[in-house]
Parts: sequence; structure tokens; C-alpha cells
Amino acid sequence: MRRSVMPLFALLFVIVIAVSVGSGAPPPVDVCGICGLADDGGYPPDQPDATIRNSSLTVTVGDDGTTRWVETATVSEETAERLRREDRYRQRVTESTRIVTRPENLTATLDGQQLTVQYRGKSAAQYPGGVAVFDFDQSSYQPSIGAYRVTVRGLGETVAHRIPDDSEQQNGMAVWPTEVTDNLGRTTVVFAPSGPIGAGLAYIIETRLRMVVVGLLLAIATVGLGYRRTAQ
Repeated sequence: MRRSVMPLFALLFVIVIAVSVGSGAPPPVDVCGICGLADDGGYPPDQPDATIRNSSLTVTVGDDGTTRWVETATVSEETAERLRREDRYRQRVTESTRIVTRPENLTATLDGQQLTVQYRGKSAAQYPGGVAVFDFDQSSYQPSIGAYRVTVRGLGETVAHRIPDDSEQQNGMAVWPTEVTDNLGRTTVVFAPSGPIGAGLAYIIETRLRMVVVGLLLAIATVGLGYRRTAQ
């Protein structure tokens, strides 16, 4: 008797969810490295001690899809003095754990009590019609935003049409205000030209990406079903 494949689909779905939330799931990591130093309970626990009074992250998507990350933080005078005096300490603070685990061209400058760290992350995916998809999912960790402001700017004259539920659109940019302290849900921001045509393109691209994910799950289910039949 041929059995329905629906129980197998349900089982695979449960397995995927269990793996993502299980004990082996990656810990949340701040999208902004020096911003995360303000959180005493952040990950990892051996982060350098630093007094961060306010901080922010701005990500800019370039015309070629490259992403430029700029972290800024106002530190205490004591922290600023230690940054100027201790090379090893300055290196540890600059290289604080962040969602971009392998930043390119990382530089740091200290102007008075303002620390600025700049680097490049993974490029945004580009599509026809001037559409670009930026993703905070830059490594195996789970991206998280703490009590600091995050802004993502699109390339050229594009605007953020499709944004995560916990963000808002301001002047064409995707913004996470300082009061957003929960972990990120959906991690992508879809930029496209302004107007209804751009909005339509953004919707089509985002929908297609979701269909790819569903297709992968169905492919896994099909392979599992074939293996089960072979085993019988």
C-alpha cells in the first residue's frame, strides 16, 4: 500500500525547526562589533571591557553590490585613554566579535572619545532592474541587534521596498531604532528604484527567493522519500 508523503514532509519540517532552535544552534551575535561591547551579557563572554555610551552601525550598498560597514561609538574618557595607550587592547576592541566574521579592509580611528571602525562585508546580491538584496546573514552566527541604531542604505537612488518587520523605512533606508533589542527575524532588505515599478520588482525578487527555499525543502523531502522506498 502506497503511503502518503505528507507525514514525511511534516517530519522534515519539524527536523529543520528543531535543528535551528536546538542546543546546537549558533548563538546570537551583534551585527555591530563595538556596539555589542555595551552588553555585559553579550557573546562571547570574554569580550574586552569597554564603556560604550552610545553607538550605531551604518551599512551602505555600493553600485557594484559591495557593502561598506561603519561602526561608531562614543566611549568613556577612561576607555579612550586606554585605546590610545594599549595597542593590544585597541586591537581586541577593534576586532570585537561581530556578524561579519571575516571583515575586509578593517580600519579603526579614534577622534577624542569617538571610535570609528570601517570594513567590508559580503556583497549584496544584484538582479536586473537595479534590484539588490542585502542580507545580515553574513556568517554561521545568528545576527542580533542590541540597544543601538542600525541603518542600511541602498545603492544609488534605490529605496528599501521590502524590509523586516522589526525595522522601518526612513528616507528610503531601512532603519532599526535603538529600542529594538530582540534578535532579528527575517534578515534581508530588498532595494529597488523608487515608484510602483521598483516596488513590483522588489516583490517579485523576494517571492522568488522564498520559492527557492521551499523548492530546496521539497527536494530534500523527495530524496528522503526515494531513499525510504529503496530501503523497503
